[in-house]
Amino acid sequence: MSRYHRKKIISKEAGVSTYKGLDPLTGLAVYIYEFNNKVSPYLDRLESENISGILGVYNDGETTQVVTAFSKGYQSLKSPLRIDSNLLLLDSARALRDAARLNIVHGDIRPERFLATNRHLVIEGFGIPWQAKTSNYRPNAEAPSPQADVYAWGRSILELTNGTLKIDFEKLINSCVAAQASSRPSAKKLYNSLLEIIESSKKPTLDSLELSPTVAGTIEEQETNFGEDAGYLPISRDDDIRTKATPELITSQKPKPISNNPAPMQFGNKPRSEAYNTQTTTKSNSEVTREPRMPKKARFVRDLPPGTTYKKGDSFNKSKSRKSFLDEFDEIDDDSDNQKIRNRGRIFALLVIFIAAASLGAFALLRQGSLIDNPTAAVQHYVVDVEILPNNLPPVDVTVISSPIGSSLLPGTILQRVSGKESIALDKEGVWELQGRFQSSSSDIVRFTLPKDRHIIITIKPSTP
Repeated sequence: MSRYHRKKIISKEAGVSTYKGLDPLTGLAVYIYEFNNKVSPYLDRLESENISGILGVYNDGETTQVVTAFSKGYQSLKSPLRIDSNLLLLDSARALRDAARLNIVHGDIRPERFLATNRHLVIEGFGIPWQAKTSNYRPNAEAPSPQADVYAWGRSILELTNGTLKIDFEKLINSCVAAQASSRPSAKKLYNSLLEIIESSKKPTLDSLELSPTVAGTIEEQETNFGEDAGYLPISRDDDIRTKATPELITSQKPKPISNNPAPMQFGNKPRSEAYNTQTTTKSNSEVTREPRMPKKARFVRDLPPGTTYKKGDSFNKSKSRKSFLDEFDEIDDDSDNQKIRNRGRIFALLVIFIAAASLGAFALLRQGSLIDNPTAAVQHYVVDVEILPNNLPPVDVTVISSPIGSSLLPGTILQRVSGKESIALDKEGVWELQGRFQSSSSDIVRFTLPKDRHIIITIKPSTP
């Protein structure tokens, strides 16, 4: 019916057979549902991060097959929970909401359908026409519908959480299990209500607090308006000197602006003896005596040593007039012998490159022609379903007795251990002979032909004393 192969049956209930299967193209595990009813025409459009992805819907006239994605990391939830309760509520409610948008009904929601890891949850089985009987997870005498799914979801959550939910959550979930469908919230409203409860229960942070414009303006005014009486304290130019200031220095007078025509700086060779003198500052008939300056570390000397003068010259224009090596190289006379020799060298180099490229191209063409004349056979894999009887035996070794010419699976090779019914891969068309071996017992040799035969039965005979 489809390219997917059944490997192991999981359950056969409610009119649906569920298998764990394999995608032979990708090697990934899948879920395969088989039943005799039709599905919603919108099932292939169902997309949700909390519903197992629909890989394909197939029908051969009588049987319908739905294939969904499956990961071995997802396990059925059990009480006590091993995941966060908020994650359980939001992820499962989002699945209900996304399915209800397309009016797709589950019909058999129960705790076993909740598959989860530590950080993610999905509900499997949406869109499958389950023919489930009346149970604790289904409302009495009510046809499958999105409202019935909300009821089953509520019953499943109450069982999984076992009374550990907060009061707000319990009130909302109790409304989901109301006897009357009209009293239950819709799937969309349920999801939005859960989201509001979770957001309101979070503790406020500094990022979430906001100031009103009036309060914000008052605070800004207090921070920036220092008043007209704000004074200015003189700042020392030397970071190593601490100024002992008296209160009289703090006045309302602002510093004078710098003059537009400052006096020229005097450059001389006289030593500055005043560097060690005591400096005084007078302001409003008050004097403040500063500590004597300490010698500074060696820094850039502004005055020139005795007898030294600046060198004058037009260095900028000189740098422009200098010729680079490339300029001098390009000034060779076109009629000189050096130019002719250089041209001949260039032509010879281009000729060598052309010959090398042509040789490589010819070699590549010859190589490609040899590969076409002697093509190698492409390796193909053929999947064969092997069924072991009796089916209650432990794993049985399936051994190659004979294989087609050219196969890499030589006689005596143990393909794999098979229990019940599983799939094996063979690599060559033709006649194969396989045998099952279990301890001292073995089966008759099974002979079949690929690609015609895709299902074989190996019967293990009881060992004779």
